[in-house]
Amino acid sequence: MLNQFRKIAAVKTCALACIAGLTLNTFAIASISSASVDKSVPRSSSMTREQNPSPSSTPARPGISPAKDNQAKQADQGRQYGQSGFVGEPINLNVVNADIRDILNYITEQYGINFVIDSSVGAVPVTVNVQDVPWNYALDALLHANKLGAEVSGNILRVATSETLAREADTQKVISDARLDNSQLVTEFLRLNYARASGTLAQAAGSTGGFSGGATNLSFSGGAGGDATGGSGDQGILPIIKRRLSRRGSIEVDGRSNTLIITDVRENIAAIRQLVTILDQPEPQVEIETRIVIAQHSFSKDLGAQLSLGVANFNRGGIANISSLPATGSQTGGASGGTSALTSGPNPFGVFGGLAGTKQPLDNLRAAAAATVIGLTTGLIGTAQISALISAAETRGEVKTVATPRVTALNNRPAQIESGSQIPVQTTQAGAAAGGTAVITTTFVSVPLRLSITPQITDAGTVILRVTIENNTVNTGIAVGGVPGIDTQRMQSEVMVPDGGTTVMGGVLSDQESTTRQRTPGAA
Repeated sequence: MLNQFRKIAAVKTCALACIAGLTLNTFAIASISSASVDKSVPRSSSMTREQNPSPSSTPARPGISPAKDNQAKQADQGRQYGQSGFVGEPINLNVVNADIRDILNYITEQYGINFVIDSSVGAVPVTVNVQDVPWNYALDALLHANKLGAEVSGNILRVATSETLAREADTQKVISDARLDNSQLVTEFLRLNYARASGTLAQAAGSTGGFSGGATNLSFSGGAGGDATGGSGDQGILPIIKRRLSRRGSIEVDGRSNTLIITDVRENIAAIRQLVTILDQPEPQVEIETRIVIAQHSFSKDLGAQLSLGVANFNRGGIANISSLPATGSQTGGASGGTSALTSGPNPFGVFGGLAGTKQPLDNLRAAAAATVIGLTTGLIGTAQISALISAAETRGEVKTVATPRVTALNNRPAQIESGSQIPVQTTQAGAAAGGTAVITTTFVSVPLRLSITPQITDAGTVILRVTIENNTVNTGIAVGGVPGIDTQRMQSEVMVPDGGTTVMGGVLSDQESTTRQRTPGAA
């Protein structure tokens, strides 16, 4: 019917209408309504169309071929069909009772994809009306609605019924299983350099991952779960490899040399070898320094919600303006050397959080101006600023640095450092019989200064830290039976710090009040 339509397309309108009336139910695709390349197919039920016949040209098959400069681009779309995430150009289709073969031919002309119609596909009349839909989405919906499927091979698309494709898949599985049963097994030895074949390094060394002499596990309550040696389910890469073995494959681990012994068919061995190469990569590590500082009340009043910062006025030795983070100060003091007001302006100090030359608003929810030259805050600040602050406060006797633990840890691996003493505690138990000898048992209780930390290094240049800091001290003032008490200060948090940056995590403010009375005996 298509060839017949081409032959008589140049006849008068009345003759065309008569032919159209005869071929209404069998004609595949009607003409395109305009000369622009909009990839649309109008209704086939309306066979008449406006034409500008040319005596020197014969009308072609209904449809418009893409412009020459777009042919390469559209043909490339045909090669991309079937790829994950591919979205084709929008298409408009509006046909009634069109044969699916003609629609596939139209898509072939527009996008360069080649169709092979299986013999199982009979005459399939299609009615479709889609507007501005990616052509590959429209094609998939069209095949699915008519119980058809597609098998992609390069830029060739084989269309068959769903039953045929399912039957072929079952046959192919039987052939694949038979080939697997007859394939020769190969044994491969893969020695790992950085990853663990099974378990963790602590388990391989026969350790529990903690410290003797106290409750020193590295687990975090209320967190994401997991044990002290690398998180939940950390069994090395052995479970990953096991899931990729064929049904004839097997795997063994030599813990002494950290080697995988894999036996499987040659094709599977090659895929596993490539996977191991990707996984067996060195992890970055980070060095973390922590300062545990105890401050007196005169120093702690400088603690606030922001960072206050001062700079010397070198003209008269006065103090320039003080601003808050993220806003930064600009000098407004006069030549007489007075203290200026709080303003916002360019950042001349290099404090993290402000951009040089950038005007930023002041935050009114700030602490009062610091009594020291550089104030202290929770949040991110410069390493040089916090070091200078602590050193100056220690000189005045306002601050005492209890400890400065430093530890280096691998990415996503816990690290712990501990220093302290153990207090002997004796317990007495009476003898089993009346008048028996008492049994004295001595138990040592750990009083440590402990830092437990797990870093997560991101690709953005930041480090996420899960930190637990515990400072235990002996308190003889609350001794019971000669056994002193233990004062505990413990903090647990998860923070994000830039590479090379410093953060003040927080602390506990406690007040101690005492009253002293001096009297003269007999007089008061």
